[in-house]
Amino acid sequence: HGGMTELVGSGNGSGSAQVLHCLLRQVADSGRFLALVDGADSFDVDAAEAEVLARLLWVRCSKTDEALKATDLLLRDRNIPLVVLDLKLNPEHELRRIASSIWFRFGRLVEHHGTTLLVIPPQSMVGAADLRVQVESRLDLKSVAAGPAAVVDGLQFQMLRTMVEGG
Repeated sequence: HGGMTELVGSGNGSGSAQVLHCLLRQVADSGRFLALVDGADSFDVDAAEAEVLARLLWVRCSKTDEALKATDLLLRDRNIPLVVLDLKLNPEHELRRIASSIWFRFGRLVEHHGTTLLVIPPQSMVGAADLRVQVESRLDLKSVAAGPAAVVDGLQFQMLRTMVEGG
């Protein structure tokens, strides 16, 4: 059963990168694979362990339209159960040009192929999202020094939208 989730992380240090790294770790620990479409070639590969990277298909893009094309292709491939589209650092003028029909096409592909798509934009923009969550970081130097678990504990999530099946 696929679905499309939007994880809105406004501004630098919002916590979306920490969520992504946690997700990568969980996927690797479960022996599954994840495709990351990196819209602005900003993924910090040095922050991930080798066993996590072994379970990652990293698609490096320099423009939003490249990232959308790559995501479209990956959603059509039934071998990839989880696709992350990271647009957080893409320029606002490129993001404004994304037609709403793209998100509805992605939603249909996700539904048809049973893929899960996580979109990480800097502001809410995915009209066809089944779930929309805002992440905010309440980090201080003490929690950063304490390590990844403390960093994740310092994140706050707010549910912005939930689509109920059949309604």
